[in-house]
Amino acid sequence: MQKMPALALSIAAARSIQVIRGLLIGAQSARARSGRPKTQVQLELLALIRPLFDDAWYIGAYPEAAKQGNDPRIHYLSEPEARYDAPHPLFDGAWYLAQHPDVEAAGTHPLLHYLQTGAALGYAPHPLFDGAWYLEQHPEVEKAAVNPLIHYLREGACLGFSPSLAFDTAWYLHSNPDVAAAGINPLVHFVVHGIHEGRCPNPLAEAAAFETFARSGDAVRAIRLLDWRQHLLPQDGTVPYVATFRGGQLSDVSDTSAPAAGMAPGSSEGLYYLVPLTDATVIGGTTSLIVSDRFIPTNMPGTRDAESSPTDYPEAWKAGETVVVRFGRRSRTYIPQGIHLTGGDRTFADFLTSLLPRLIAVQSSEFSPELPLLVSASAGERERAAIRLLSRFERTLIPLTDGVAYHTELLHYPVRRDRERRDRRSDAVLHPSDEVAALRQVREQVLSSVTGTAPKRMRRLYVRPTAPLHRSFDNQAFFGALIDRDFEIVDIGDLSFEIQVRLLAASSIVIVHAGDDFTNTIWCHSGAHILVIESLEGENWRSSPVGCVVAELATIHTIPSNFSPLSNDEEPRQAVSLDAMTPILDEMISALRLLPASVDHNRNRLS
Repeated sequence: MQKMPALALSIAAARSIQVIRGLLIGAQSARARSGRPKTQVQLELLALIRPLFDDAWYIGAYPEAAKQGNDPRIHYLSEPEARYDAPHPLFDGAWYLAQHPDVEAAGTHPLLHYLQTGAALGYAPHPLFDGAWYLEQHPEVEKAAVNPLIHYLREGACLGFSPSLAFDTAWYLHSNPDVAAAGINPLVHFVVHGIHEGRCPNPLAEAAAFETFARSGDAVRAIRLLDWRQHLLPQDGTVPYVATFRGGQLSDVSDTSAPAAGMAPGSSEGLYYLVPLTDATVIGGTTSLIVSDRFIPTNMPGTRDAESSPTDYPEAWKAGETVVVRFGRRSRTYIPQGIHLTGGDRTFADFLTSLLPRLIAVQSSEFSPELPLLVSASAGERERAAIRLLSRFERTLIPLTDGVAYHTELLHYPVRRDRERRDRRSDAVLHPSDEVAALRQVREQVLSSVTGTAPKRMRRLYVRPTAPLHRSFDNQAFFGALIDRDFEIVDIGDLSFEIQVRLLAASSIVIVHAGDDFTNTIWCHSGAHILVIESLEGENWRSSPVGCVVAELATIHTIPSNFSPLSNDEEPRQAVSLDAMTPILDEMISALRLLPASVDHNRNRLS
């Protein structure tokens, strides 16, 4: 049985098989023009290829073969460029030669090689026909010394034999009775028609089955299940791709100890430095990388050992000595050079503490403004606006779709200087002081970029929550208490990033909900009072980097939320007791030496 080689993602791997065929044909054409004579076709060779030569298919695909008036098999065997063509729906010469470069190097005709030698060696004639697997499943075919593809076309399909793990013959015929009624070979039908009609080749939930094989260490089966898709890559759209790589660390492919020129220690710029990586592939939405033939499972903000740290990309599994990785491919994903700025920003708090400090390090470097920033396509407008603002609108942003691979010739990759081994998923672990310092610098640079003249008056804000469950606070008594105290009720998500920052910076009192909404308070006025309505989920925002920075510049008050009693036909919703909240509001107003509004407290209390 042929051993499946490890697949390294490269520029050629990102192109479709049509491009490969064009390159091969171009090289062959050059040899033909240099005086190489056409092959003299022997009658026994015409007979040899007859079982895998479909006259109607070949003439339909290559009409020039019919112009000569001869047997189209003569055209196929005699024309130098025709060796890269497909004489049958289940045999593609260009694909066969691309999979077996030894055959191409020897100058052997692909179909002749397959019929005379390749089938016995377990070579596959088509992405969906695994000859070695077919013989393993049906040893009687191998014992009879019958070519597996010819056997499948003549008998195997009728017997319900499957040509590969990815294509289930019996299931396909059962699920597509029109194919069975027409008497068409099911795999031929799928390749010619079914794949373009959206029909499925097997009953498996391919993603789940792939994960089962990959987690069990069966890398070969995992690859066989999905590998065929990459060879049928469309010119547009995304298809699943799977490959195996060696595991590794950044230190295996670069010098991560080199000093970063122009970045002062103790600053945000000193927290990160940029490592140049050649032949690197970025997977959108993750900090993990593929460099040459290695998969580097990095975690922002540090660089860690691949063995001791889980990757931030869940579509990668250890399989013995290799790593099986599943990702998406598209036909146009080549980027000559770029700066990695994707991944590690699942929430807005992550974006502030991880991604923006990396951007500050980039801006402090001497890189040309023409180098683009590779960012996540799933980033919101607020995040993109912050990136454009801190990059001074100099750099182009290239959005990368999550899970899709993008190949670069040269990638500049930000790396954390400290390499402390700590579980960043634990709420009990405090963040290092340099991370808080970096966040302070992010705040300073954002505020200096967007704040204009001093505000004429200091505002009082209630920032409405983004979570639907928290929107239950929207009731007349709650809003009435706020309006009587001169609070503005704001849907901050409806505002541009710059206006969000300016509004919070001009506020002396802010009421905000815990969770991701609390992150906005980092832009608040120094000396402000902030009331945090804690949710029932109990997010630990106090020890987060944002919580540490906000606590340095503002006075934080808290109030718990609870369930409001509703009628039997409605789900209970979160609410806050105005009896508990109104004294806190008046205390904050008094602390700022502002005159409290005249309030009828009885009118604003909840029963």
